[in-house]
Amino acid sequence: MYERSETDSVSWYEPEAVVYFQLVDILGITTDAGVIDVGGGASVLVDALLQRSFTNLTVLDISDSVLQVSRERVGTDAPVTWIAHDLLTWEVKRSYDLWHDRAVFHFIFIIAGASHVDRLRTDSRIQAFFVGAGSAAIGAIAGSAIPLGLELAHQWQLGVLALSAIWLLALRRGVVMALIAAGGIGATATLVGAPS
Repeated sequence: MYERSETDSVSWYEPEAVVYFQLVDILGITTDAGVIDVGGGASVLVDALLQRSFTNLTVLDISDSVLQVSRERVGTDAPVTWIAHDLLTWEVKRSYDLWHDRAVFHFIFIIAGASHVDRLRTDSRIQAFFVGAGSAAIGAIAGSAIPLGLELAHQWQLGVLALSAIWLLALRRGVVMALIAAGGIGATATLVGAPS
């Protein structure tokens, strides 16, 4: 993604993590705390943490090339551990006091079933994060659903949305199957010439 576009042109770019640091302050996270930024890539969050004198930082991203952008920006002497690895197969070898992600866990829960997250949930600090993140995830999903819903302009799209709602809410079936089925219906409709 970053190889094709500027780092500040992606939809999740945030020049300053104001709310993040308000939460860090409220939680009383100290500058020697272990902090991991999952999906950090070329994000400037690591810069802001370093400016606040944090000394125990880890940035994990699937792409080493985007991590290199941050490495070069903050300098090689910065107290940061850079990990180029897929989160789905990465083995957590230490504990972290603060885990930051850019909706990475949302994708893992939905697509991969979060099979390895059980290991993380045994740490009380991670449990505290999950408790706090629940309401934030609901807000993020609702906040995304409204603008996406407003983009539905054709009857067949509304039909797919209605079927998905019945599948998820009335029948209480799985999210993964709803996503796969809705994607399949959408692709098929487009291939047969439905307006998009």
